[in-house]
Amino acid sequence: MSGPASPGAKAASESLTYDNFAQSGCSQAAFSTLAIGHLNIVGPVVVDGTTTLDGVIYDSYSLDLKTGPATFDTTFDRTFAPPPPASSTYTFVFDSTARQGERQVGRSVTTIRCANGVFSASNVWIPWAEPIPTGHPGAWGALALLLTAAGFARLRAGRA
Repeated sequence: MSGPASPGAKAASESLTYDNFAQSGCSQAAFSTLAIGHLNIVGPVVVDGTTTLDGVIYDSYSLDLKTGPATFDTTFDRTFAPPPPASSTYTFVFDSTARQGERQVGRSVTTIRCANGVFSASNVWIPWAEPIPTGHPGAWGALALLLTAAGFARLRAGRA
């Protein structure tokens, strides 16, 4: 049997990932890297995100990625406003929520690590869980009545 894919299957196949981090550098004052983005979502996509520096909220951003699917060059960078991080060893995270209109598709999390001037980066895609259909409220009421009746029948059978 064939037909359109379920919304859950669609969400599982969609993604926004980054790789090929290159020309990278970091210091206590700033970091910068080039990357390739892979937008595997059909249609217009907007990203809303927040960043953290060593687990503390740093700033927020919003980007219009236009229409997917697409592959594109991008940069991840920050020049730290005073005061800079306490040392040249820190973790900076871009937590980006990809959405189409009001539908949240998932999160692309890019982690930048600077360890005394040694740069590393990674990215992971976390698909948004599709809501589980709950059915009609009347169906829940009927189920509650059925379970109550079954409980009473069992009580009566136990007394006999």
